[in-house]
Amino acid sequence: MMVEPGQYEPLRILVTGWRHWPEEHRDVIEDALAAVTAGVLPSGWAPPASAVQPDWAGRPIIVRHGMCPYGGADLWADRWAVEHGHLADRHPADKFGRDMRIAGPLRNTWMVEYGPTPDICLAFPGPGSTGTWDCIRKATRKGIEVVIVGFGDRPYDKATPRAPIQWPPSNMDMLVKG
Repeated sequence: MMVEPGQYEPLRILVTGWRHWPEEHRDVIEDALAAVTAGVLPSGWAPPASAVQPDWAGRPIIVRHGMCPYGGADLWADRWAVEHGHLADRHPADKFGRDMRIAGPLRNTWMVEYGPTPDICLAFPGPGSTGTWDCIRKATRKGIEVVIVGFGDRPYDKATPRAPIQWPPSNMDMLVKG
């Protein structure tokens, strides 16, 4: 059996999205992640759906996200990764300072610019997703392919106040400590 170059290089998926992404629409995020890991770009606003990346299929997966304290898109992407045996690479904004007006954009820059460059950015904006759009702009400037996925024709509520969540230990943390 011949091993293709890059076959075991992880596929790095950057996820950015609305902090209030509702659980009843988590399948939108799960379907997009499943499509990418199968080598197909998900339906989205940009670029056109159905572009195929066959070299992505079958590679180990790392899902990088901002570990929003309110959950939302980050939480659903993280849970999908863990449930499917992939690595969740978490980057909470508070490690960049207490002022979230500064820390969030700094975290977005770090997720885009440092470490191995993500292969793709899946973006799930909602109403008032300024941090998501900041990350989209930074990923686009870096040359990372960005697919913006919305609710489609599904209704969504305005931001519902949520209390901060307690994130479980990351499987990525366990790998590093291992």
